[in-house]
Amino acid sequence: MKKGLSAAVAASALFLSASAVANPAQSSFYGGISYSKVDVSDGDVSLDLPVLSGRLGGFINENISLEARFGVGAGDDSIYVGPPLDGDITVEISRMLGFYARIGGYIDRNIYPYFIIGHTSVDYDFKFAGMTESEDDSDTSFGLGIDLMTGRQLIINAEYLQLLDADGVEADGLSIGATFRF
Repeated sequence: MKKGLSAAVAASALFLSASAVANPAQSSFYGGISYSKVDVSDGDVSLDLPVLSGRLGGFINENISLEARFGVGAGDDSIYVGPPLDGDITVEISRMLGFYARIGGYIDRNIYPYFIIGHTSVDYDFKFAGMTESEDDSDTSFGLGIDLMTGRQLIINAEYLQLLDADGVEADGLSIGATFRF
């Protein structure tokens, strides 16, 4: 009985102290944009596909935030296919949607490294000889990032994210972005 009560008191103290540590001067909600260079490969072919994304999120406490991201292709890449087709297949990310948890901690007031984990869904468009075909993949995603606070509300962000490894297709990306706390 005493062990159960002690554990409950310790858990309550930990929860309350995490809430008390959060900086009340900073908002817990944020939104931002980022530019990513996504490398998509299937073992034989590798493509570099640019993506422009937006994100909305909020901190649960100082160390954990939840966010949703939506991205669209900002360009394409192509693959040459020899005979009998003999031409270029153009590939573009038409849509990318993800939901993530970020877990991190402040090194000092301005540097916040974090681990990110979640789920990403990616839709691709393939164009060849006037025809378009679409395909989608989704998988668990994980990576590392860092937020650099430039003031009270503006944050510069850099991140590596393994987006997916499904159906023989791997996609990972490096991104840089800006986030605004509101």
